[in-house]
Amino acid sequence: MDTSSLMEQILSKDNLNAAYLQVVRNKGAAGVDGMTVEELDAYLSENGESIREQLRTRKYKP
Repeated sequence: MDTSSLMEQILSKDNLNAAYLQVVRNKGAAGVDGMTVEELDAYLSENGESIREQLRTRKYKP
C-alpha cells in the first residue's frame, strides 16, 4: 500500500475544503482547544499550509 499517495489524497485542497464545508454545514462544535467554527476559517487561512506540511512529514502535534 502506497501510504504517501493516500496521505496526498487526504491532504489535497479539494478534500480538506470539502471536509471544512461539511463541518460548517453541520454547525460543528468547538474542539478540545475551544476553537469555534467561526474562528476556524481565519486560523486555517493563516496556518493551513504549515499544518499540511507537518502532517505530510509526520511532525504534527495537536
